[in-house]
Amino acid sequence: MSILRSTFLILTLTLISISLHANQEEDILIFQPSVRIGFDASGLLNRIWQPEVTNIEFSVDGKFKPDWFIAAEAGYLDIDISRELFDYTSNGLFARAGVDYNVLEKREPESNDVVLLMFRYGYSNLTHNSDRIEIVDPYWGNFNSSVDSENINSHWVELGFALKAELFRGLFLGWSVRGRYLIYSSRDAMLDPYNIPGFGIIRKSNTAYSLHYSIYYRFPF
Repeated sequence: MSILRSTFLILTLTLISISLHANQEEDILIFQPSVRIGFDASGLLNRIWQPEVTNIEFSVDGKFKPDWFIAAEAGYLDIDISRELFDYTSNGLFARAGVDYNVLEKREPESNDVVLLMFRYGYSNLTHNSDRIEIVDPYWGNFNSSVDSENINSHWVELGFALKAELFRGLFLGWSVRGRYLIYSSRDAMLDPYNIPGFGIIRKSNTAYSLHYSIYYRFPF
């Protein structure tokens, strides 16, 4: 009887040890650190109906634990508008940093598709000016003026929802929807910025919304 008990105990402990080892191996297989770089193609698409606006943006994100990614984005915005009564130019750089959380349950070990909840903190610096402003007044007469170059800094936070699907090994296509809230922006007493780089056109509520289409490539470690 004692031998049977000892044998049963040994077998039970062995099975538990094997099960724990298998679970550890499964966790290791599921979590694979990686880095993904991306290019936002929505800026190029926007030029179809806004040819005076050039927006270039790149991104990088790294998986540092299961379902969690640290992310950063940076880019450049250039605006050159010429109308009958005014000219306006603006250019600047922007950067965002934050985290993404994957809410998609991983059903297949080899699947790298993600559905993300996003948080970002953003900063931009722009310089803008208007070399020509014409005010037409039939009573007092026409008036010509200009606004000198001014530097503006802005800070904001944003929340977003994104999907990134792997088309081929390492190659992803994705889109994201984002809402932004402006925390601070230095002001130009003579001229408000038309578009804040990385943020967008400011609404009265200090908010902005955007839709992004991007292509990515993933480098696993």
